[in-house]
Amino acid sequence: EHPLIVLGSIAAEFRKLIIARELLFTVFAKDWKPSISYKAFQEIVSRAKRSHPELFNQKNKVLNMHEFPLFKLLRAAQKIPLEKLVRIMESILEADIALKSTKLASKSPNIILENLIIQICSK
Repeated sequence: EHPLIVLGSIAAEFRKLIIARELLFTVFAKDWKPSISYKAFQEIVSRAKRSHPELFNQKNKVLNMHEFPLFKLLRAAQKIPLEKLVRIMESILEADIALKSTKLASKSPNIILENLIIQICSK
């Protein structure tokens, strides 16, 4: 794939995690617990759909996910601090700029993507 397509896919996944963290502190704030079961989560989603139907009718791709992938996404999002997600998005922006404007990008764009992955995986 073209490096910008790969970068776009990476950015989309981290945007989903940021949105999921926001949902944990808004829509699901009252009922979400770190050790919640999937069955309990299904009940929370059905209550949220009744109390906030406007959120589920929008083109919000995260809330329109099926319940199990949404549950897994929220479980993953609760483990990553928002500060780290923001740093990752900043790194993605820097990689995007580098891919579009540096000589290195024209010769070896994979190095820019590899450095981004290293930054994402590092503590």
